[in-house]
Amino acid sequence: MNETPSQPTMASGTVVERDPLYGLGVAMVMVAGCFFSLGGLLVRLVEDAGPWQILMVRSIMLSVTIFAVLVVRHRGKVFAEFRRCGVAAVIGALCLGVTFSSFIFSLLHTTVANAVFILCASPFFTAPLA
Repeated sequence: MNETPSQPTMASGTVVERDPLYGLGVAMVMVAGCFFSLGGLLVRLVEDAGPWQILMVRSIMLSVTIFAVLVVRHRGKVFAEFRRCGVAAVIGALCLGVTFSSFIFSLLHTTVANAVFILCASPFFTAPLA
C-alpha cells in the first residue's frame, strides 16, 4: 500500500516524463517572486532619482540581461533570432515597456500595497478577455 510510482502519472493514467530542469525552474520562479516583492521597497528607497531615471536604469539592466541570456542560449546568433521573432515580439516588447513604466509611476503615486495588489490581480481581469 505504501508504493510510490517510479514515474509521475496524470489522472488519466498516462505516464508523464519529468523535465530534468524542473527543479531549477521551480527555484527560479521562487527567486523571481522574491525579487518582485522587493521592487516596491527598492523604488521607494531611491530618493534622488525621478521616475524616468529609475525607468532608464531598469530598462538598461533588463536589456543587458536579456541580451546576455540570448547570447548564451543561441550561441551568438542573437540578431538572426531578433529578425525571426516578427511582429508579435515587437507588440509584446511594447506592452512590456508600457507595463514597466506604469508600474514605476504607480509605485511613486500610490502605496506600494495598492500598486502590487492591482498588478497581481491583473490576470484575473485579463482571463475573461482571453
